[in-house]
Amino acid sequence: MPEGQLRRTLSDVHRTGIAMIRRSAPSLTVSVAAPIFDAQGTAVAALSIVVPDGTTPANVLAPAVRATARAVSRNLGFRTALEDDVRAHSEG
Repeated sequence: MPEGQLRRTLSDVHRTGIAMIRRSAPSLTVSVAAPIFDAQGTAVAALSIVVPDGTTPANVLAPAVRATARAVSRNLGFRTALEDDVRAHSEG
């Protein structure tokens, strides 16, 4: 992948929280992945699903993958700024 394309792809992943890749070799597949964060906000893993291309569109899989990765991250202690703000208001 050319450097410019890689930078655009990484920017998209950072913005959306999801990576989607369509492969043609060795078989036609679609992969959707999302990062998993620890309590310090460090990406420590990723959750990915790979399906045969044409079975389920990536845009249908993306919300489930993203939600599941966020749930695992929360179980590891990760909190977004919004979650921290809501928690502070409910405790105060």
